[in-house]
Amino acid sequence: MSESWPNPLKLEVKSSRSTTHQLSERDLDGINPDGFAAVLITDRWLKGPRWVLCPAQFLRPGGHNDKELAAVAETNQADLCGKLNRIWSNWILDESVWSKLFLQDHMKIKAAIKWCLQHHPPRQNKSKGNLHEGRLADALDRFRSALDKFLSAETGPKQEGFIHQYLLGDALEQLGYELTENPIGVPDIRATLPVGSNAVRNGIRQNVQQWKPQNNSLVQLREQLLKLTDAELEALSGIVN
Repeated sequence: MSESWPNPLKLEVKSSRSTTHQLSERDLDGINPDGFAAVLITDRWLKGPRWVLCPAQFLRPGGHNDKELAAVAETNQADLCGKLNRIWSNWILDESVWSKLFLQDHMKIKAAIKWCLQHHPPRQNKSKGNLHEGRLADALDRFRSALDKFLSAETGPKQEGFIHQYLLGDALEQLGYELTENPIGVPDIRATLPVGSNAVRNGIRQNVQQWKPQNNSLVQLREQLLKLTDAELEALSGIVN
Protein backbone atom coordinates (compact mmCIF):
# COMPACT_ATOMS: atom_id res chain seq x y z
CA MET A 1 0.00 0.00 0.00
CA SER A 2 1.09 3.58 -0.63
CA GLU A 3 1.64 4.34 3.07
CA SER A 4 4.59 1.92 3.05
CA TRP A 5 6.22 3.34 -0.06
CA PRO A 6 9.55 5.12 0.52
CA ASN A 7 9.31 8.90 0.68
CA PRO A 8 11.62 10.26 -0.56
CA LEU A 9 12.62 7.48 -2.94
CA LYS A 10 16.23 7.42 -4.21
CA LEU A 11 16.96 5.13 -7.15
CA GLU A 12 20.09 4.16 -9.04
CA VAL A 13 18.69 2.54 -12.19
CA LYS A 14 20.42 -0.45 -13.77
CA SER A 15 19.47 -2.43 -16.88
CA SER A 16 21.59 -4.67 -19.04
CA ARG A 17 21.29 -7.12 -21.91
CA SER A 18 23.27 -9.60 -19.85
CA THR A 19 22.31 -10.95 -16.44
CA THR A 20 25.08 -8.99 -14.71
CA HIS A 21 24.88 -5.41 -13.43
CA GLN A 22 27.71 -3.17 -12.25
CA LEU A 23 27.35 -0.98 -9.16
CA SER A 24 30.18 1.42 -8.42
CA GLU A 25 31.07 2.89 -5.05
CA ARG A 26 29.83 6.22 -6.40
CA ASP A 27 26.48 4.63 -7.34
CA LEU A 28 26.00 3.30 -3.83
CA ASP A 29 27.17 6.48 -2.12
CA GLY A 30 24.38 8.32 -3.93
CA ILE A 31 21.62 6.07 -2.55
CA ASN A 32 22.91 4.91 0.84
CA PRO A 33 21.67 4.29 3.45
CA ASP A 34 17.96 4.18 2.58
CA GLY A 35 17.86 4.21 -1.22
CA PHE A 36 17.57 1.39 -3.75
CA ALA A 37 19.17 -0.01 -6.86
CA ALA A 38 16.28 -0.33 -9.31
CA VAL A 39 17.35 -3.29 -11.44
CA LEU A 40 15.67 -4.74 -14.52
CA ILE A 41 15.84 -8.52 -14.06
CA THR A 42 15.57 -10.31 -17.40
CA ASP A 43 16.29 -13.93 -16.36
CA ARG A 44 13.15 -15.95 -17.18
CA TRP A 45 13.96 -18.42 -14.38
CA LEU A 46 13.63 -15.46 -12.00
CA LYS A 47 10.24 -14.38 -13.37
CA GLY A 48 11.79 -11.72 -15.57
CA PRO A 49 11.54 -9.34 -17.20
CA ARG A 50 10.65 -7.27 -14.13
CA TRP A 51 11.94 -4.46 -11.97
CA VAL A 52 13.16 -5.12 -8.43
CA LEU A 53 14.21 -2.65 -5.75
CA CYS A 54 17.37 -3.74 -3.94
CA PRO A 55 18.14 -1.91 -0.66
CA ALA A 56 21.49 -0.13 -1.02
CA GLN A 57 22.58 -1.10 2.49
CA PHE A 58 22.79 -4.76 1.42
CA LEU A 59 24.88 -4.12 -1.71
CA ARG A 60 28.60 -3.77 -2.31
CA PRO A 61 30.52 -2.21 -5.21
CA GLY A 62 31.16 -4.55 -8.13
CA GLY A 63 29.25 -6.94 -10.36
CA HIS A 64 25.96 -8.50 -9.28
CA ASN A 65 24.01 -11.11 -11.25
CA ASP A 66 20.24 -11.33 -11.58
CA LYS A 67 19.97 -14.23 -9.13
CA GLU A 68 21.88 -12.40 -6.42
CA LEU A 69 19.93 -9.18 -6.88
CA ALA A 70 16.57 -10.95 -6.92
CA ALA A 71 17.51 -12.59 -3.61
CA VAL A 72 18.56 -9.25 -2.10
CA ALA A 73 15.29 -7.68 -3.23
CA GLU A 74 13.10 -10.64 -2.21
CA THR A 75 9.67 -9.12 -1.47
CA ASN A 76 11.04 -5.66 -0.68
CA GLN A 77 8.51 -3.01 -1.74
CA ALA A 78 6.44 -5.71 -3.47
CA ASP A 79 3.35 -3.50 -3.77
CA LEU A 80 5.26 -0.62 -5.35
CA CYS A 81 7.23 -2.93 -7.67
CA GLY A 82 4.05 -4.66 -8.79
CA LYS A 83 2.48 -1.36 -9.85
CA LEU A 84 5.68 -0.11 -11.52
CA ASN A 85 6.05 -3.36 -13.45
CA ARG A 86 2.45 -3.26 -14.65
CA ILE A 87 2.84 0.28 -16.03
CA TRP A 88 6.27 -0.40 -17.56
CA SER A 89 5.24 -3.72 -19.10
CA ASN A 90 2.13 -2.21 -20.71
CA TRP A 91 4.41 -0.02 -22.85
CA ILE A 92 6.80 -2.83 -23.79
CA LEU A 93 3.91 -5.18 -24.65
CA ASP A 94 2.12 -2.64 -26.87
CA GLU A 95 4.17 -2.87 -30.06
CA SER A 96 1.79 -0.54 -31.88
CA VAL A 97 2.86 2.18 -29.45
CA TRP A 98 6.63 1.75 -29.28
CA SER A 99 6.87 1.20 -33.03
CA LYS A 100 5.82 4.85 -33.37
CA LEU A 101 9.00 5.76 -31.51
CA PHE A 102 11.04 4.70 -34.51
CA LEU A 103 9.04 6.89 -36.89
CA GLN A 104 10.17 10.02 -35.06
CA ASP A 105 13.64 10.16 -36.60
CA HIS A 106 13.49 13.96 -36.54
CA MET A 107 13.55 13.87 -32.73
CA LYS A 108 16.18 12.89 -30.23
CA ILE A 109 15.34 9.61 -28.49
CA LYS A 110 14.24 11.18 -25.17
CA ALA A 111 11.96 13.67 -26.89
CA ALA A 112 10.53 10.90 -29.06
CA ILE A 113 9.66 8.63 -26.13
CA LYS A 114 8.12 11.57 -24.27
CA TRP A 115 5.99 12.29 -27.34
CA CYS A 116 4.91 8.64 -27.51
CA LEU A 117 3.88 8.58 -23.84
CA GLN A 118 1.89 11.79 -24.19
CA HIS A 119 0.14 11.10 -27.48
CA HIS A 120 -0.04 7.30 -27.61
CA PRO A 121 -0.48 5.85 -24.10
CA PRO A 122 -0.29 2.04 -24.14
CA ARG A 123 -3.26 -0.26 -23.71
CA GLN A 124 -3.71 -2.12 -20.44
CA ASN A 125 -2.44 -5.66 -20.87
CA LYS A 126 -4.42 -8.09 -18.72
CA SER A 127 -2.29 -11.21 -19.12
CA LYS A 128 -0.87 -12.69 -15.89
CA GLY A 129 1.63 -15.20 -14.59
CA ASN A 130 3.74 -17.28 -16.96
CA LEU A 131 1.74 -16.10 -19.97
CA HIS A 132 2.49 -12.47 -19.12
CA GLU A 133 6.18 -13.17 -18.49
CA GLY A 134 6.57 -15.04 -21.78
CA ARG A 135 4.82 -12.38 -23.83
CA LEU A 136 6.84 -9.65 -22.13
CA ALA A 137 10.16 -11.39 -22.75
CA ASP A 138 9.31 -11.81 -26.45
CA ALA A 139 8.15 -8.18 -26.73
CA LEU A 140 11.33 -6.92 -25.07
CA ASP A 141 13.44 -8.90 -27.55
CA ARG A 142 11.49 -7.37 -30.47
CA PHE A 143 11.84 -3.89 -28.99
CA ARG A 144 15.61 -4.31 -28.66
CA SER A 145 15.95 -5.52 -32.26
CA ALA A 146 13.91 -2.56 -33.52
CA LEU A 147 15.94 -0.14 -31.40
CA ASP A 148 19.24 -1.48 -32.75
CA LYS A 149 18.00 -1.07 -36.32
CA PHE A 150 16.81 2.48 -35.56
CA LEU A 151 20.10 3.52 -33.97
CA SER A 152 22.85 0.91 -34.30
CA ALA A 153 23.89 -2.29 -32.62
CA GLU A 154 26.59 -0.24 -30.89
CA THR A 155 24.49 2.62 -29.47
CA GLY A 156 21.17 0.78 -29.09
CA PRO A 157 21.98 -0.99 -25.79
CA LYS A 158 23.20 2.24 -24.17
CA GLN A 159 20.15 4.19 -25.29
CA GLU A 160 17.90 1.36 -24.12
CA GLY A 161 19.03 2.03 -20.56
CA PHE A 162 17.92 5.66 -20.82
CA ILE A 163 14.57 4.58 -22.26
CA HIS A 164 13.89 2.16 -19.41
CA GLN A 165 14.87 4.84 -16.90
CA TYR A 166 12.47 7.29 -18.52
CA LEU A 167 9.66 4.71 -18.53
CA LEU A 168 10.32 3.93 -14.86
CA GLY A 169 10.18 7.64 -14.04
CA ASP A 170 6.91 8.00 -15.93
CA ALA A 171 5.46 5.05 -13.97
CA LEU A 172 6.44 6.71 -10.68
CA GLU A 173 4.74 9.93 -11.76
CA GLN A 174 1.58 8.00 -12.61
CA LEU A 175 1.64 6.64 -9.05
CA GLY A 176 1.78 10.12 -7.56
CA TYR A 177 5.50 10.74 -7.10
CA GLU A 178 7.17 14.00 -8.12
CA LEU A 179 10.52 13.39 -9.80
CA THR A 180 13.90 15.04 -9.87
CA GLU A 181 15.96 13.23 -12.49
CA ASN A 182 19.74 13.40 -12.60
CA PRO A 183 20.99 11.92 -15.90
CA ILE A 184 24.70 12.60 -15.23
CA GLY A 185 24.89 12.21 -11.45
CA VAL A 186 23.64 10.03 -8.63
CA PRO A 187 21.04 9.01 -7.81
CA ASP A 188 19.44 8.64 -11.25
CA ILE A 189 15.99 9.38 -9.82
CA ARG A 190 14.88 11.11 -6.64
CA ALA A 191 11.11 10.97 -6.14
CA THR A 192 8.85 12.34 -3.42
CA LEU A 193 5.20 11.94 -2.50
CA PRO A 194 4.07 15.54 -1.93
CA VAL A 195 2.15 16.47 1.21
CA GLY A 196 -1.51 16.55 0.26
CA SER A 197 -1.24 13.82 -2.34
CA ASN A 198 -3.82 11.05 -2.24
CA ALA A 199 -1.07 8.58 -1.42
CA VAL A 200 -0.02 10.54 1.67
CA ARG A 201 -3.59 11.15 2.81
CA ASN A 202 -4.53 7.50 2.37
CA GLY A 203 -1.41 6.53 4.32
CA ILE A 204 -2.39 8.66 7.34
CA ARG A 205 -5.87 7.15 7.47
CA GLN A 206 -4.51 3.61 7.06
CA ASN A 207 -2.07 4.19 9.94
CA VAL A 208 -4.98 5.21 12.19
CA GLN A 209 -7.02 2.21 11.04
CA GLN A 210 -4.15 -0.17 11.83
CA TRP A 211 -3.47 1.37 15.26
CA LYS A 212 -4.29 -1.02 18.14
CA PRO A 213 -5.05 1.15 21.22
CA GLN A 214 -4.20 -0.31 24.64
CA ASN A 215 -7.01 1.25 26.69
CA ASN A 216 -10.58 2.51 26.34
CA SER A 217 -9.58 6.19 26.19
CA LEU A 218 -7.31 5.55 23.24
CA VAL A 219 -9.96 3.40 21.56
CA GLN A 220 -12.34 6.35 21.75
CA LEU A 221 -9.63 8.65 20.40
CA ARG A 222 -9.09 6.32 17.45
CA GLU A 223 -12.82 6.36 16.69
CA GLN A 224 -12.86 10.15 16.76
CA LEU A 225 -9.85 10.36 14.47
CA LEU A 226 -11.49 8.10 11.91
CA LYS A 227 -14.44 10.50 11.77
CA LEU A 228 -12.17 13.32 10.59
CA THR A 229 -11.87 14.19 6.89
CA ASP A 230 -8.67 13.41 5.00
CA ALA A 231 -7.72 17.09 5.09
CA GLU A 232 -8.28 17.27 8.86
CA LEU A 233 -6.18 14.15 9.44
CA GLU A 234 -3.43 15.59 7.28
CA ALA A 235 -3.46 18.88 9.22
CA LEU A 236 -3.36 17.01 12.54
CA SER A 237 -0.46 14.88 11.31
CA GLY A 238 1.49 18.05 10.50
CA ILE A 239 1.05 19.31 14.08
CA VAL A 240 2.08 15.97 15.62
CA ASN A 241 5.16 15.66 13.43
